[in-house]
Amino acid sequence: MFHHIICTWNGKAHLLFTKYRNIGSRIASLALLASPLAILAPVGYITGPNSRPNQLAWDYAVWSVEKAGPTFTKLIQWATTRNDIFPPDFIEHFTKLQDHTLGHSWDETEKLLEASYGKDYMDLFEFESGKEFRKKDKIRPIGSGCIAQVYKAKLKKSIGILPVGSEVAIKVTHPNILHKVCVDFYILNKITKAIESVPFLNLDYLSMKDSVGQFRDIMLPQLDLRIEARNLKRFRRDFADDPQVEFPQPVMDLTTEKVLVEAFIHGEPILNYCDEGRKEKKDREHLAKIGLETVMKMIFLYDFVHGDLHPGSYSFSVLLLLAFVSLFSCEATIIAPLDTLFAWINLSLIAFCALCEFV
Repeated sequence: MFHHIICTWNGKAHLLFTKYRNIGSRIASLALLASPLAILAPVGYITGPNSRPNQLAWDYAVWSVEKAGPTFTKLIQWATTRNDIFPPDFIEHFTKLQDHTLGHSWDETEKLLEASYGKDYMDLFEFESGKEFRKKDKIRPIGSGCIAQVYKAKLKKSIGILPVGSEVAIKVTHPNILHKVCVDFYILNKITKAIESVPFLNLDYLSMKDSVGQFRDIMLPQLDLRIEARNLKRFRRDFADDPQVEFPQPVMDLTTEKVLVEAFIHGEPILNYCDEGRKEKKDREHLAKIGLETVMKMIFLYDFVHGDLHPGSYSFSVLLLLAFVSLFSCEATIIAPLDTLFAWINLSLIAFCALCEFV
């Protein structure tokens, strides 16, 4: 019995050691990433907005957020939709993170595909990279986001209602993403708790710790792509009779926790319509109207809402059909119940109204 107690204690001690070693390593890596900005940011500010040091500071800031991982990239994606809070320079430089971030190698993707479908996964898909089909060792993703990246392929076999040759988007999560996100939220939770507990500052009214918890509850389901597939099915049911809105058809038989296969929808990223002068005003206004009506239907008719409505999450076809597709930014479709929804309403209205110059 004494031996059993010693072994149990040693096991718990090892787990605690591993936990705090991972946390310490993560804090050190984040501090190392941020440290150059302590010099670059002041120098860039002193030398002026058009100076080389200032541009270097912004470029490094964008790169460091990408390297920091999905939690911080997701925060920045949200921030870039809030031009009512953040300055234009911030929005301009960080907007690129809405539809493209650093991805992982094909070798990592291949491991996940083999784990999901076995070593003969190439019998299911004919992968495409860019406009031409390439050899296996040259396969490249068509897009990458903070949680996953997407490849384009054609089915070699008939799966469900999709016949042979159907174009599909294959979404694959980044390796070890669950561990990274959980460690980040643990750190953020402890930091906000410590800040709120500082005497005489009375910062607890900001509810920073609660905000971190809500952000965690929204983000963690994105790591299981089966949830996104089920949500897509419901969206397709809710908007089945709406000719102006389309959601991709998920292939449930091929979808796993880390791999999502869905019908490929052709379209133009809506970001192309956000800049004044790039598209005709009437198209921007019509698109804004469709988007606003769609969000209101989600809120008041269906009580089931796409909770990741930054511009990278949807596209636009020449027929003025709004397609909510995650493949352009690899953002998971997250659903928020009505009682936690209203924090997103203002964001959605601003994003759509900005297209037709209401704000």
